[in-house]
Amino acid sequence: MLTITLLVVSFAILVATFFIWRDTSSRPSLFNGIFASLALLMASRLVESHTNPDMAVSLPILAGMLAFGRGVGTWLRCRKDPALKSPATLWLCSGVACFICATSVYYSITHA
Repeated sequence: MLTITLLVVSFAILVATFFIWRDTSSRPSLFNGIFASLALLMASRLVESHTNPDMAVSLPILAGMLAFGRGVGTWLRCRKDPALKSPATLWLCSGVACFICATSVYYSITHA
């Protein structure tokens, strides 16, 4: 069940990245979203194979820090440019989803 959750969140981040890229045409945002999605895919693989549990927890944390940091930066810029409010919200939601995934991976590893 946890791997399916990680896969769904990974796909949701990829879709959100597409919408963010369509709104902003920012290539670094595109690369950050793809990297966060790939990090969650790798974490789901590590959770499924039960190898390297430290990396299985730290990859979603890394993806969450990347998305949440991009969201905070975009949110701070949206005061001058109100069109950035939607991409900022998508980034922040993606970051929170990654942190929730990291918490659930940590819980499943420690209480297995």
